[in-house]
Amino acid sequence: MRKEKIRQTDFTERELPKTRRAQFGDLFRHRFVDLLKLSLLQAVVLIPLFVSVILFYVFARAVENYDQLFTNVLFTGISLVITVPAANIGYAGLFYALKELAYREGGFSSSSFFHGLKENWKDGLYIGLIEAVSSFAALVGGVYLYGFILQANAWIVSLGIALLAVQFVFVSAFSKIALGQFVVYSNSFAAVLKNSFLFTMMNFPINLLLFFVSPGIFVVLIAVMEITSYVGIAWLLLLSAFFALGHFLNDLYMFDKFINKEHYPAEYRRGLSKDKGE
Repeated sequence: MRKEKIRQTDFTERELPKTRRAQFGDLFRHRFVDLLKLSLLQAVVLIPLFVSVILFYVFARAVENYDQLFTNVLFTGISLVITVPAANIGYAGLFYALKELAYREGGFSSSSFFHGLKENWKDGLYIGLIEAVSSFAALVGGVYLYGFILQANAWIVSLGIALLAVQFVFVSAFSKIALGQFVVYSNSFAAVLKNSFLFTMMNFPINLLLFFVSPGIFVVLIAVMEITSYVGIAWLLLLSAFFALGHFLNDLYMFDKFINKEHYPAEYRRGLSKDKGE
């Protein structure tokens, strides 16, 4: 049986990827097992969120009218105030571990996830609370407005629901950028919020695309029907670190473009192959 050859030397500067997009493919190929381990660790943190989704469908089976539907949605929205911050605390640890992967720090291991939790859990909690309020508004507010669709001008109600959906998309993208800043820099909370708002706006097309991949697909699968919701849960369970990697590398791209190139040259394109003079 032929033995696999194991590389004995580190990657040279020329062998590193040249863009963050290429870096995603490079890490996917060479660190697939590490990313899978991180996905399983994050899955444990996501269990409360999955439980709230499952309970929603259990009680939805007995729904016979709008009032019962709204009550079920209201309790689910309240549960998001707990489960979404818990998920973001996990993402704070996950982003820290992804930073070590992206920066090619040799000491990476799954324990990096727990170190990130220790260092950044408060930041994850605060950002999670912001995202929880946004999620509650989108879910409960959307269903509440839907109850008026036959009693008021349909276009006004539809506009209100659309605005709630837009703010949810914006805050979702905003939260991933904020978490990226917390694990990379040591800025004040107010500075992180300001920068995250600006970066979300300036890079919105790419941020929107990443939202459609995650958590957009997850949200759609949950909204369609009970069976697909379980597919969505399995999807996020197995691939959460891979989705988070896409968000984090997008964060690094923005940080290089808007911050590092001018203010932190030593951090500019860190983990990538650099041209002479960079």
